Amino acid sequence: MTGIRATNSFLRRADARCALHGHRLTPQRRQVLVLLLSRGGRDTAYQLLEDMRAVRTNAAPSNIYRALHFLMEQGLVRRVATTSTFMACGDVVGQHEVFMVCKRCGSVSVVHDEALRRTLEGAARTAHFVVDGQETEIRGLCESCSGAG
Repeated sequence: MTGIRATNSFLRRADARCALHGHRLTPQRRQVLVLLLSRGGRDTAYQLLEDMRAVRTNAAPSNIYRALHFLMEQGLVRRVATTSTFMACGDVVGQHEVFMVCKRCGSVSVVHDEALRRTLEGAARTAHFVVDGQETEIRGLCESCSGAG
């Protein structure tokens, strides 16, 4: 995500989502989200920490991780385990996200798959398991790295 207009729009939606759940997007949480958005919506916690230290010299890893944890709980950020990165996301509550992670360049494409969500929820019901979020990560090569296309 780039651009001031897109960032401001995302922040307004983030404020509204937090308020809807009785929470606040505190200045520190907002700053972490702004830093993530300024990096195209995806980066590591330690890069965000480095960026935060340019603004707040006393920023600690725990500040970043607490903010990211809160943002994940609010459905504003997702963690991509394969790359140990965090991604800004919006309006995906209840959808199944499939992260296509390129092993060569590290790019991540996100696909929402309704049929896969229904299949996994059916399997969970069969196992008497209550689903509280769904993500799948698939590793491979993107179009550019595979030479396809």
